[in-house]
Amino acid sequence: MAEPKKVLPANPMPKEEFQVSPGAMKAHRALLELPQFQLAVRVAQAQYCRICCAASPTNLDSPNQLQASAMCFQRIQGMNDFINVLLNLAETPRLPPRRTDDNLAQL
Repeated sequence: MAEPKKVLPANPMPKEEFQVSPGAMKAHRALLELPQFQLAVRVAQAQYCRICCAASPTNLDSPNQLQASAMCFQRIQGMNDFINVLLNLAETPRLPPRRTDDNLAQL
């Protein structure tokens, strides 16, 4: 028996659109497990950090040093956020377990 097609809401999130296709999710998970992909992500992170840090002034007396350092930090934080979204694209969040209501029962 064929699985029923998942119905998307009127304005789906991009992740929901991606998760409609089981083939895409399976291929994504397979890609994430490849050692070459994991190495590429690690090297790209390190290279990006190096590029960002090289762009800020090395002299602590520079008037723009504080702003450049803050910009560098925000760009690195954005890179980490993007990679986190990429790595969790095929994962669906789990609902927390339901709590029992026994403490409200009348005796």
